Amino acid sequence: YNLPRSCLRNFFAVRKCIVFPRPANTEGLQKMEELTEEELDSKFLEQANTFCRYIYNNSEPKTVSGGRTITGTGV
Repeated sequence: YNLPRSCLRNFFAVRKCIVFPRPANTEGLQKMEELTEEELDSKFLEQANTFCRYIYNNSEPKTVSGGRTITGTGV
């Protein structure tokens, strides 16, 4: 029970929590995969943009031993 919690604290010592509002009303949630971006709640989209900006601006690229940066292609 405590091991996963301890691992999360060690690997993610700095955390920022962002609360997302519901992406759509109750009827929309039942057909989420069919909704267009325009049909999603504007507050949800705003929060999603805030989240993405935070990730892009504050995350460092993943590296392996030797300091080599990992890319999407694995090169």
